[in-house]
Amino acid sequence: MFGVKAGENPQKVSLYTDEYVNGKRVHVRQNFRVYNSWEDSVRAHTQLIVNGTSDQPNRYAQVRNTKNYRDAAKALQKGGYATDPEYAKKIIQLIEKHNLHKYDT
Repeated sequence: MFGVKAGENPQKVSLYTDEYVNGKRVHVRQNFRVYNSWEDSVRAHTQLIVNGTSDQPNRYAQVRNTKNYRDAAKALQKGGYATDPEYAKKIIQLIEKHNLHKYDT
């Protein structure tokens, strides 16, 4: 659901995706995690944001400390969550287009 890279995870699927390398968009094959349920996917994604990666446990610490969706999107991009240089801008636009910010507490 979230497009989380598989790493060493044995449950994976290999798919084509677009990545940005040295500022250029390239079409590459990557392994993505596979989950048994939507709930498992959400739980694993939450753990990634809370616990970071094994080699960078504080990778997304700034995301956890933000007060609004705009800053959270920017912190995700800064933490390297996606390679798209427009990632934060696109996420913010989606949230605003669909009024998803109304679900913030």
